[in-house]
Amino acid sequence: MNIKLFSLITLFFVFTTLSTFAQAPKIQWSKCYGGTGVDRGHSIKQTTDGGYIMAGSSASTDGDNPRFNMYSGNDIWIIKTNDTGKLKWVYSLTGIDDDEINSIAQ
Repeated sequence: MNIKLFSLITLFFVFTTLSTFAQAPKIQWSKCYGGTGVDRGHSIKQTTDGGYIMAGSSASTDGDNPRFNMYSGNDIWIIKTNDTGKLKWVYSLTGIDDDEINSIAQ
């Protein structure tokens, strides 16, 4: 067998074996936010302080969502956390009909 071909085959098996044993990234933290209604997250961005800002919709009137004007339907829901997922603040925007937000930025 040609030495170059043998080297290429050996390298192929080494690289495929190494990639087979690659592990998924370690989860740093995991949290659930919301209440007993249907709550959905639509956008999440990391902020310059290391925390996260999340935007979505909420139909809950309890739990993490302090809805003041409880009209029917979904309200815009914005959450700010620190770097470990602890809530820093929560904000709801409400109207008469369903309200939605699809993206957020710092």
